Amino acid sequence: MSRDKDKIDRLLALASDPAPGSRAVVFQSMYELLLDPDQTQSEDERRLAGEILIRLIGEVETKLRQALAAGLARRDDVPRDLVKTLAFDDIEVAAPVLLNSPKLADTDLIEIIHGKAREHHLSIARRATVAPEVSQALIDTADTAVVEALLGNTGAMLGREALEFLIQESRWQHNYQEPLVRRADLPKALAARLYCWVAAPLREHLSARYDIDPELIDTQFAKVIADEMAQLARQRDLPSKSQALIDKLAQRGELTVGFLINALGIGETGLFEDGLIALSGLRRELVRRVIHDPKGDGLAVVARSVGAGLEEFTELFAVTRHGAGAPTAAAEQGRAAADLYGRITPGLARRVITLWRQDLDYVLALRVAAKET
Repeated sequence: MSRDKDKIDRLLALASDPAPGSRAVVFQSMYELLLDPDQTQSEDERRLAGEILIRLIGEVETKLRQALAAGLARRDDVPRDLVKTLAFDDIEVAAPVLLNSPKLADTDLIEIIHGKAREHHLSIARRATVAPEVSQALIDTADTAVVEALLGNTGAMLGREALEFLIQESRWQHNYQEPLVRRADLPKALAARLYCWVAAPLREHLSARYDIDPELIDTQFAKVIADEMAQLARQRDLPSKSQALIDKLAQRGELTVGFLINALGIGETGLFEDGLIALSGLRRELVRRVIHDPKGDGLAVVARSVGAGLEEFTELFAVTRHGAGAPTAAAEQGRAAADLYGRITPGLARRVITLWRQDLDYVLALRVAAKET
């Protein structure tokens, strides 16, 4: 143990050398020490090695970072902060960690989804196990390639609401249909709903799996669907504490964008989401897409439609993007979204909202707005 401490002390001295070669030597020596299968280091020494590696990650070449990520991807005895730093690296470094690391908590994965782009999302979607909350964050990206990867992953857990949403989307996103049909967690009522628009080979699969008589699907089984959907609707109508507060504020005329900004600022994400649903009249899935759209175009449309001023919109954009992505990219996206906000009229914004309420595709409705500004 003392020998390892002496080695760390020597490497720390070498790390102060500004020469790139010296830092590469330190980096490689530190990760070899950290990944030592004999684990002769103390906990403090391993923590220190991790801190040094984090400090040097931005100063060494990609192949060294790749070697480190590959070495610790499946290890459960390495510093979590180091794993998380590697997970935010370029995809050629981050991929093995995103796919395999047991050190990444669900909150870490959701933060990465909000802060990184498609390749990182795809790696997370292919993990051996994906929690429902992480699956929902991936669905909220509205990236069809990511959703397809998620649906095809038997270890990805999907909540009932997520399945309902994806089944509805599969009417237009045909690539979703086959992986949905083959999911083991597909309830019978939702399988029947999916049956209504999938191709004949997939209908045969559903009929065999759920013992559905094709000749009766349009009559008897349609009633089962209607009954279950009505029950789901009644369950959704039971107001949560958050919804009750939103309803009370709306009745008093006190539900404003400013209130929602303050709510999100103190971490009340559910209250913020319910409030934006009440202000805009949009479905929850669409509101989530608006919130998580990196470009912020949908947010600009919603803000304009409900009468938010430019200052409020700028603050709204900032608070919904807090901690997501690089500051430079966020600033550029903010300027572009503010430009759209300035060009779109309240009337046109309300037209786009109406199109969304009528189930027009999210991107297509935004294109309508862009053509008329």
